[in-house]
Amino acid sequence: EYSPILLCYALVKKSGKIHLFVDNKKINSEVRAYLGKDVTIYEIEEIEKVLESGYKNKVIQYDANTAPIWFSNKFKELGIKTLSNIDPCLLPKAIKNK
Repeated sequence: EYSPILLCYALVKKSGKIHLFVDNKKINSEVRAYLGKDVTIYEIEEIEKVLESGYKNKVIQYDANTAPIWFSNKFKELGIKTLSNIDPCLLPKAIKNK
């Protein structure tokens, strides 16, 4: 009926595995079970640590027009190469319900 995730960020790997950064208090056991084993949930504050430990000198695709400037700055600082592309979440939102 509603989404319990108010604010979150996700890093989606080519493998399909997802790093989800969200306020863990918003994720109950039912949501965790629904997300499954390919989604690792982190506190939102951990995104910098995860970027530093696993994404240095890699390439990340993101929407520079909609992502917070913090990400652009952090990617540059860590030597993460970027590809700017339209946020894939925007296209389904543009489809009207019948």
